[in-house]
Formats: sequence, structure tokens, C-alpha cells
Amino acid sequence: MRNMSLAMATALLFIACGEEPEKTPTDSNAATDDTSVSDADTAVPGDEFFATEAPNSFRMEFKGLINSYDDMVASKQVKGIGSFEYSFNGEEYTPKGDPEAYLSTIPADYEDPEMAGKDYLRMQLYAGPLEQGTSEAGNAWYTYDFVNIGIPLDRFTAAKDSGDNIFPLDDVTWANLMTVTLTARADGKYFYRYCYTALPQRDPTDGKWFVDHRNNDAFAAGEDLILWANITMGERQVVTTENEETLCLYQSQTAELTKAEYEAEIAKSGTEFGCEIPEKYTTAFADDRLLFTFIGEISDIDNGETRLAYADYDLTIGGAQKTVADYTAYAYPDDIGTSTNYMVAQTLGNVFEFVPGRHYLFDYTRLLVPLGILQGYPAEDGSFELSLPDIYFQYLLLEQKLPKSGGSYIKGCIYAMHTQNELNGVFVCRAGATDFLPGEPYHIAGNIELSMDANYLMEQNGVADPDELCFCYNDTTGASITCEDFDLILVEM
Repeated sequence: MRNMSLAMATALLFIACGEEPEKTPTDSNAATDDTSVSDADTAVPGDEFFATEAPNSFRMEFKGLINSYDDMVASKQVKGIGSFEYSFNGEEYTPKGDPEAYLSTIPADYEDPEMAGKDYLRMQLYAGPLEQGTSEAGNAWYTYDFVNIGIPLDRFTAAKDSGDNIFPLDDVTWANLMTVTLTARADGKYFYRYCYTALPQRDPTDGKWFVDHRNNDAFAAGEDLILWANITMGERQVVTTENEETLCLYQSQTAELTKAEYEAEIAKSGTEFGCEIPEKYTTAFADDRLLFTFIGEISDIDNGETRLAYADYDLTIGGAQKTVADYTAYAYPDDIGTSTNYMVAQTLGNVFEFVPGRHYLFDYTRLLVPLGILQGYPAEDGSFELSLPDIYFQYLLLEQKLPKSGGSYIKGCIYAMHTQNELNGVFVCRAGATDFLPGEPYHIAGNIELSMDANYLMEQNGVADPDELCFCYNDTTGASITCEDFDLILVEM
């Protein structure tokens, strides 16, 4: 009988969970109640199913819907209900949280041919945070217990076809208890340390699952999952300095890391600018102004990848400082519907909910720099400065409606933009960037005078009426709509 090694289990954590884990275990999706699963009578295991003489064991019951992998990645999953109980040498431990089930596929080139390309039904539960604090670098950190289960989908369909409810734990199934430390930096980057604290007993493997398959056709996404487990576990491990690299693995949002790389990343605050910023970009020269630093990596939005950035924005206009970057900030290349490719640094802030989940107001900024200008500077220039007309800044007020009938609709109104003051400028630090392409650093600082004069805004945007400073569109299709139609869209709870 083959033994699933710790190294193999480590690899499976990444390939089964996807390329980018959730930043934090989300609790925004309500757990399923009893009516979310079909009301047909269930087959229930008897007391003998849970009987064990093993000193270390794991017992579980789960009831919920099977989510698709895409819904998990989009954080649209429906959570389930259940209980997860461990016993380690007489000491009981019951992690609390909302479990969830979903489908995933092991990559076809995975090293174990018995697992490569195989569809799995996954379950997971985050319990916590158990502890939390702030590091010396100013980063918030949290610890969770993480129950991580993976079972080949064909085990369920075989049980359904044969009419059996019970099937054994085997060598290509895992049911691991882990401790996760999440560190969140100011630049929107998250770093994870996963440590194995208990694995199923192997050699011999001793464990079994009990599935009620009466309501299932193929255990596809959207179907019910009703499952129990009784599994003999190995000893519970305590992570020490000596065994940490054996028991733990490290990850950013997009890649595996070594222990040294992980420790170097969490020692940074994420606010480190790659160059010394000249004084002219640290002291405002105008009352109505944007004085800012933006530190991040360029996103690849064409492929659905958003890399959050750190944005310190002092946007003051009319004597009031605006909150424009407390929600998100990121940079990406885009032609914004023109014949010119730009590097866009955008921020969202000051989010207000009229109707929770359906109707929002927020502040939005975007700074545009022609991508060709950035790429035109010699690679040996570690930093350079931009001035008009190569910088374009807008501050907008946005309204979003998401009616129950479907779709997303946006109304945007230009509230302020850069003036023609020759002192306006942006300082660009390469910080290792070569071509300013997705994945490369984007470190910029700026000092820009702003105007909210309606006549100036109309002149700069080529319109003759203040109402034309607003625009409306269907965010789902990209099609323009009239703002009169936008105002007529009703949004209900």
C-alpha cells in the first residue's frame, strides 16, 4: 500500500485549492440551513459507524450544497452546516466555522498518475481567527485552524451506483488538520504559512466515509452533499523551530515560497518606495491638490488578475480632504476605448451602501500615463519624471446599482481633474520594472493641482453642458445607457 507523503500532501494543498487562495476566510455567505438541501429522508450511520478504539480520531458530519470551483474562486460559494470533532489521546477538539464543499480537478501533469487529472470533491473549514495581532513591521496577522479534505469524485459515484453508503479512506484521499497564519500587508499582499498538525494514519490506513446519496445524480455542482466520516488520525504535531520546515509550507497569493522568502516578505510593510522621493513630490504646492504615493505591481486584468497596491492619497479640494483609496487600489494597462495604451492607476474609496449588496456610492480616481512614454525611457534610468501633457488625472463620484433582475449599472460624474499648472508632475521609480508589463512593479509619486470648476471641466472634456460631465453604462455588457434610464432603475432589498 502506498503512503501519501507530506510532500505530496503539500503539493495537493496548492493544486487543489487553485492559484490564488482567499485573502481571508470569508464569512459573508450565509451557511445553508436545513431547507437548502432536499427534504427527502436521509440514510444515517448507526452508532457502530463511529465506534473506535484509536487514541486519535476525526469524526465529521456535513450537509450542504456542492459548489463549483469557479464559484469558490469568485467567493460566490454557498456554505454548509455540520460538525467536525477530533480526539487526541483523550483530549477533544471541535473547530468551529462554516464548512463548504466544492469540486476541483488535479492537473493532468501531477506527479502521481493515480491522481493526475482526477476530479475531486473537496471540503474545507476555517476556524478562527484563533489569535491575531500586529507585527513589528505594522502588518496584521491572524491564525486559523484549517480542516482540508479531498476525496476522488468517483468514490461517491461508485457508492451511488452500487447502492452502498460506506466506502474506505484510501491512499489518494486526504483529511488534514492544519494551522494557517495569514499576514496582511498595507500594499494589499497576503502571505500564508500552512502547518500540518494532524494527518490520517497511514500504513495501515484506517478510516471510512458514509454518504447519503439518495438525492444525488452525479455529485455535480448544485447537488446536495450529505457525508459522515470516522478516521483514525496520527499524533497531533506541535510546530517548533526544529520541525517547522518539515511541517510547514509557505505561499503568497500567487506562488509558493521558501521559508526565507516568506520571512523576508512579512518583514516588509508594503509601503517601501523603491527610490528616494524628491522633495518636490512630498510637499503640496496648491490648496486643491493630489499629493500621493502609489506602490504595487501591475495587474493583468485581461486575464482576471488584480494585484492590489498601497496608495497614500492626500486629495484635498474645496478645503476638504477626500477619502479616495481606502477600499482598493491597483494599476493596469488599458486603452480605455482609445487608440492609445495607458497605464492606469485607479483607486476606490469612501464606499457607502444605500441598499446592502445592491446600491453603492463611492469615490473613484484614475491617473493615466501613456504606456509608450513609460516604455520609452532608457532601461538604465532608475527613475524619471513626467509632466504635462503626459499625465492625466480625474476624480469622479460613482454610483452603482445591482437590481434583482440582474446586471450591474454605473453612473459616473467627473468632479475634478488636473489643471494645466506646469508644476504638476509624477515621479516614476523603476523598482525593478523593465517594460511596465503585468507582474512588474509600479512605484509612482505625484504632486498635482486640481480644479473642480465646471467651466474648466467642460472645456477639458469637450462638452457644453454640466450634465454631460456624467456618463452611464451597463457594466455587465459595456453598453452605454442614458443617465435618465439609469435614474429609473429601481433597487430593492
